[in-house]
Amino acid sequence: MELSGESNSPPTTTKLKPIEATSESFQDFGQVIEPSPDGLEFGPQDAQLNLSQGIPRFYIMELQGRPLKFSTITHHASVTQCLGSIGGHVWYLGVAKPSILDSKETERDVVQSHCGHFYVPPAVDEVRVFRISGPKFIKLHLGTWHAGPLFEGDSMDFYNLELSNTNAYRQLLKAIKKHIGKEDYKKHFGEFAMLEFRKNSNLSDQSSIQQKIKLARDYTFLLSSVHHHKELLFSYNIAVDRSDEMKRILGKSAASVGLQLPDVYQS
Repeated sequence: MELSGESNSPPTTTKLKPIEATSESFQDFGQVIEPSPDGLEFGPQDAQLNLSQGIPRFYIMELQGRPLKFSTITHHASVTQCLGSIGGHVWYLGVAKPSILDSKETERDVVQSHCGHFYVPPAVDEVRVFRISGPKFIKLHLGTWHAGPLFEGDSMDFYNLELSNTNAYRQLLKAIKKHIGKEDYKKHFGEFAMLEFRKNSNLSDQSSIQQKIKLARDYTFLLSSVHHHKELLFSYNIAVDRSDEMKRILGKSAASVGLQLPDVYQS
């Protein structure tokens, strides 16, 4: 399993040995839930869920092309997410212990998330990789850092329990960074989206919540559509020299598989 560290210096790769996920080995990050006899009373062996911060969403998630490597990691501060492979296939998950803080008063570097809470980003040497196999699923503690699911093969289906607004917010911020930009003079776009989500985090009316989620998805679709439309217009203009654009596309494709264009091409 490979983990790539992101920084201003050249990327580095760390190889991690997977740990078999059991109730004992995974307890710092969440729970491993295995089959139990029918009629058994609720107890500590069951998933201890917190779904109070929004509308739960339970669905089958189809994933494709998730090789055994990752370079980013995320966490959920408002939900105890559950993940499991349909069919009990072997899959992997990178994790780190929760690092959410009550306030920003600490000696360590602190970051404020788009949702308003404070956290300390995990160090690379704090990340672990777990192997999950057979008829079981995992429940992540609030704030557990995770990357995945990852697996060998072309595709795999998972059942996923999270909040209904998790993906909507994540996809909107991703679209803003990708299609508008991350430069300092463009930060107000992302900050506006963050403030809107924070402002509406205490909504209790389900109709209003769904309207806000739909609005976020509509904005994401609009940003992506405008970007693709501009690309089409650009590609149709045969009078424009596209050599720099093609070099950028080729460089991006090469970087996605860990390669770099040769200097002779770049010149």
